[in-house]
Amino acid sequence: VVNTGRGALVETPALVTALEEGRLGGAALDVIEGEEGIFYADLRGRDIPNGWLARLQKMPNVLVSPHIAYFTDHALMDTVENSIVNCREFESRFPHV
Repeated sequence: VVNTGRGALVETPALVTALEEGRLGGAALDVIEGEEGIFYADLRGRDIPNGWLARLQKMPNVLVSPHIAYFTDHALMDTVENSIVNCREFESRFPHV
């Protein structure tokens, strides 16, 4: 299973069970249910607040990345270009702001 879309697309308890029982060969996850506040927080010395994520990270057949699948040259260029277009549009609508 590969999930780079939304965490809720995969039912995490069912995924963990399938992996532990050997009914699923592996998983590559860029997103997971309940990831908010986890991937970009400094959790050194503390337990991961999402027990499912902690279990998945210990599995040798699971790869978890910190919600960075969007981070490509193309996506970044789109972000820059869209930001410039939006700024120019704002300026043309509100020239005295």
